[in-house]
Amino acid sequence: MAERYTRKDAELCAKHLAEALGKSFGNCWKMEDGKLKSEIGCWDLDFNALYGGGVIFEIMNEAGGIDHPVGSGRLKPSEFCQAVSMAIDAIGISKKERKQ
Repeated sequence: MAERYTRKDAELCAKHLAEALGKSFGNCWKMEDGKLKSEIGCWDLDFNALYGGGVIFEIMNEAGGIDHPVGSGRLKPSEFCQAVSMAIDAIGISKKERKQ
């Protein structure tokens, strides 16, 4: 029987990718002087099972505008984690090759 992946798994995978790339992850909005401020460059996971799963977004400006730095297609949690694992492996290969 296959292991069931959930939203929590997708969030953990997204966090690992952000860490591999040196990006802050989660809690992209902070209260300052009674106003909600966005952290530019912060990554988070937008997840909605009804629309196909998860997608990573990055805060691009102070108003909270976003971009999808690794693609805008939503993936189910298992597919999402598989794609993230491949990306992290590729980052590792790239770092090894630069050291040589």
